[in-house]
Amino acid sequence: MKKIKTENPFVLVVKAYNATKREMWLSLQLLFCITAILSLLLFYFEHEAQPEVFEHFWQALLWTFTRYLDNIDGIVEMAPVTTEGKVIAILLSIVAIAIVAIPAGLIGSGFMDAIAEDKREKEIEGFKLRLKKSFRRKQCRHTKYRTVPPFVSVVDIQAKQGIDTKDILDAVNGSDDFRLRNLATTQPLGEKANDRLVVEHFALNTPYGCKVDRGSNVTIVSTSSVSEAGIGNFAWYLALYGGFNYVSKEVECNPDEPFSYYNIANEDGDPNIATFLDDIKAMERSDKNWVVMLLSASGAEEPVYPSQLHWIHGARRGDGGFADPNITVRDTVAYDNLYKACETMAEEKFGYKSDRQEYHAGSSKMYIGRHVDGGRGEVNAFTLRMAFEVTVWDDRRIAIAKEIALLMSRHLAGKEVEACEDWKSKGIGYEL
Repeated sequence: MKKIKTENPFVLVVKAYNATKREMWLSLQLLFCITAILSLLLFYFEHEAQPEVFEHFWQALLWTFTRYLDNIDGIVEMAPVTTEGKVIAILLSIVAIAIVAIPAGLIGSGFMDAIAEDKREKEIEGFKLRLKKSFRRKQCRHTKYRTVPPFVSVVDIQAKQGIDTKDILDAVNGSDDFRLRNLATTQPLGEKANDRLVVEHFALNTPYGCKVDRGSNVTIVSTSSVSEAGIGNFAWYLALYGGFNYVSKEVECNPDEPFSYYNIANEDGDPNIATFLDDIKAMERSDKNWVVMLLSASGAEEPVYPSQLHWIHGARRGDGGFADPNITVRDTVAYDNLYKACETMAEEKFGYKSDRQEYHAGSSKMYIGRHVDGGRGEVNAFTLRMAFEVTVWDDRRIAIAKEIALLMSRHLAGKEVEACEDWKSKGIGYEL
């Protein structure tokens, strides 16, 4: 005989009670008030007819409650004699039925709701598993590496997985490592944006998002993965191919009041910001640490710029030099060599142009580059902002991430990167 796994009925009863306890409490309060009023009327009419029996109000109230209990063991032997009293007794009998029927009805309704909810939860768990299978690693035709797709459209999931929109939304809302994204936000200001709803999958192992410590002196930080399409996925592979540490914000504590991890107004302004910064600082172990922030550009609130890769090192907008004493890069020689190498590579291999501080500034005191020094005074912090055209829409995005990783490793970590067979391995989702 097959062993049948059943849901503990007592768990469902508890769920039913928890779901209806407010309604039951309110209904019992109402019934008690009705009981008190009827008891007072009973005392008013019966006190004059038989004062020795209904001498006090409490006796009328006691008689009422014994009626509810069917006068077990003859606790109170008395009865109304007036017409009004008898009518009130009949009404109290009806209330006695309601006292049992209403809570029982509520519990029954809650029980059925709990069964339906439990069934729905199991369905959603199944949809979540099927949703994750939509993020099988695909081979990049330019590198032959297999990578997690940056997103999968809702329409594709419907077509391939046979899951309807409501089930997809419920599965995403019930998951910790999926989110919905509208790719219209990746279109530059002034261009006609077409709504396109997609699902993103992301790595999650900390309260704020994800941290991977590879023992490197270079840490790739994505401060806006939670709000910008594709950048977390791009940053993940750049860090993987370079052997760098990886830190990413994937969780927004209050979606109605987003807190920026890039321009930090207050290090105590978010429950997770302190942990986020401490994790970055904890990976600064050498005398020459590099913290590289990755950010998107030319999205819904920005115009199209002549260049697609924007390098920011803590100076004012338009100041591409290193004379400003407030810049956040200490080893300007290594940084300058990296910039020139990446500039040449991006233009010659991919047709993208670069600029240094031309369109974006890093001079604000809130800039994260001023918050990541762990105390050594040797931290080099800069930002690489890339157009969505590069990180989302270019099918060479993985090849671009690989080339940037090679140059960063050479100029910042002082070593060459060797290809790894694991980068070609099949699988579903990220490996932590």
